[in-house]
Order: sequence, then C-alpha cells, then structure tokens
Amino acid sequence: MDYILFHLVFILPPLAGLLFLLSDDVSEAWKPAGIMIVLAVVYTTPWDAFLISQGVWFYGETVVLADLFGVPLGEYLFFVFQTLGVSLFTVHTGFDTDIDMDVFTGCGPAAVLLGLSGAGALMVFTGPSALFYMGSILLWASPVLALQWLYGADVLAANLRAVVLDIFVPVLYLCLVDAFAIRNGLWTIAPDTSTGLGIMGLPLEEAVFFMATSAMVVQGVILYVWTVERRSVEDLRRFIS
Repeated sequence: MDYILFHLVFILPPLAGLLFLLSDDVSEAWKPAGIMIVLAVVYTTPWDAFLISQGVWFYGETVVLADLFGVPLGEYLFFVFQTLGVSLFTVHTGFDTDIDMDVFTGCGPAAVLLGLSGAGALMVFTGPSALFYMGSILLWASPVLALQWLYGADVLAANLRAVVLDIFVPVLYLCLVDAFAIRNGLWTIAPDTSTGLGIMGLPLEEAVFFMATSAMVVQGVILYVWTVERRSVEDLRRFIS
C-alpha cells in the first residue's frame, strides 16, 4: 500500500460521510476550514520537513510516490484532509457563539502552554535523544495553542465539552489508522528519537501529535466563527491600535 492508497481507503471515506452530513450547511464550513487548511500547510510543512531530515520517521520503499521540499505528497494530503475533516466535524457537532467577552484575557492558560513549549525546547536541545520527537511537538504546537487561549479563553472554556468531543473523536480514528500504517510498514517512527512508550503499536508521540493538531484546528474554527458572528474583530482592532 502506498500513501495515496492509504488516503483513498482510510481518510477519504470519513470525509465523504462528513460532507454528506453537512450537505445542507456545508457552505458555512468552507471558509473556516479553508483558512485552517492554509495555516496548517504553511505552519506544518517546514516542521515536518525538518523532522524527516532528522530521521524522526521514515517511509517504506514503495510508499512515497513524489515529494516537495522534502515532504511526501501524501503528507501534504494528510495536512489537508485531517484539517478539513476536523473542521467539518467541529461545524457538524456545533458550538455556542453567543458569548460576550473581551479578547486577550486568557493569560493563565497561555502561560501554562508556553511553559510546555519551553519544556519542549529543553527536550529538543538539551534532553536525551529519546525525548527529541516529543519535545519537538511541544515546542512547535504549544505557542499556537497558547495564542488561541490568550485570545479567546472564555469562548473555549464555555465550549469546553464541544472542544473535547471534537478533538477526541478524530484523534481516536487517526490513532487507529496510524497504528495500522505503522504495523504494516507504511512509515516507521525511529526508536532513537522517541520514548518507546505507546499502546497497540502506536507511539505516544503520534497520539500527542494528533491531539495537538486537532486541538489547533478545533479551537481555530470555534474562535474564527465566534469572532465573525460576534463582530469581535472590532475588539481585536481596538486592542492592537
């Protein structure tokens, strides 16, 4: 099985199901989903290329058909499909935007997340090699999550149940299909740069990666829609000016 066939079998069918469920309201999802996809590709590509160059993971001999900037085509499709799927699922399950609050008040959660980013930096630059992959995830993802909570902590807290659900369901599915791919040699997580901890063949780092990326998308969609519907962009402009 190559990377493209993997998408055809495991990723596209759930996407098609979500599009069917959202057939009447799919127009509401395209803009936030599109924004999240662009941000995901731009932010993830250099990080992904760096980790591949460091041998954090590698692919089976026949898996990669083409690559761009050192990242396989199938990997780009993963960025797009995961982000689209999580965005559609978030819109489908729904969340509350009828919340009045000031922006940039979530200093506490942001500080904790920035602390995780600092811990990730220590793992990457001074820790043992076994912490390299985990540390790189924390260093890369935590600043984005911190900014989201700094901007809209009250909105995310008010929608916490929806946030958890919208993260958990996609992560569970992605972990299952990723474990299948690893067991069948589509890609391999290098043992030298990972902790070796995991369950049912899925390294702990992969689960943390899916949680972090899904959280960025879910929270990004909720905050975008809330900002537009509550016209809080005016608050943002006043804060910046």
